[in-house]
Amino acid sequence: MSSHRKLQEAAFFIELLHALQERGSSLTHLDDSEAEASFLYAAILNAFYSVVEVMRKEGHDTRPFKARYPMIYADGSKGGERAKTVHLSHTEVDLAGYEPPSGDQVVLTFRRPPKLFPPPPKVPGRVDLVFKPEYYFYVELLGRRVNALEFCERHCSELHAYNAAATAA
Repeated sequence: MSSHRKLQEAAFFIELLHALQERGSSLTHLDDSEAEASFLYAAILNAFYSVVEVMRKEGHDTRPFKARYPMIYADGSKGGERAKTVHLSHTEVDLAGYEPPSGDQVVLTFRRPPKLFPPPPKVPGRVDLVFKPEYYFYVELLGRRVNALEFCERHCSELHAYNAAATAA
């Protein structure tokens, strides 16, 4: 298996987390969206770890990248989320109610909608803005409430850029 394929695995789980968040209710017969989100979060972190491990086996030195992101890649006893949620104590993901942006900020979210939750058809020459409160799944990281989907998307993007640069060399 290649590191590129493992990146696709991470993107797959991220899209499922996005679909779960957009739907606002369970995707499976488990019928517990917060539990499903926590399982997806663990799968995403595990896929991130697999990417750097496969890259290492492909001959790339991934230590500098892992050192830049100890919150994900460090040992569980040292705060590494991946090792903690996979090996020590499962990280719970909670659903947060709508939290408006602070002050007079406007937050525009440009995300490709998940295939499981398709957008309405587009009309050529028209832009549709959807105004709705956003509910999201969050995790507690270093004592802060963090949007789990945004955290995973941001790191996946950084990991993708690192992988592209390393494998192009």
